[in-house]
Amino acid sequence: MNKTFSTPVYASNYIADFGIATGCALHSIDYDSDSVRFSLIGGDGTSAIVNGLTVEDISEDTVAEAIRATVAATNP
Repeated sequence: MNKTFSTPVYASNYIADFGIATGCALHSIDYDSDSVRFSLIGGDGTSAIVNGLTVEDISEDTVAEAIRATVAATNP
């Protein structure tokens, strides 16, 4: 399932040379461990790298912004 971010985020600090991420493709959400597997989706529609991320109290409604916030946190 694809999710769109509320605003794009610069993701090259999170995944080298990725550029701008406009959303994510969810591969799985484990609600017991709060673990999310996903790929970022770039402005040109391509995706890159499946990542694992632990987000407390994750839900389908909050996952896109939780991933966006994590990527944004890598920016200075």
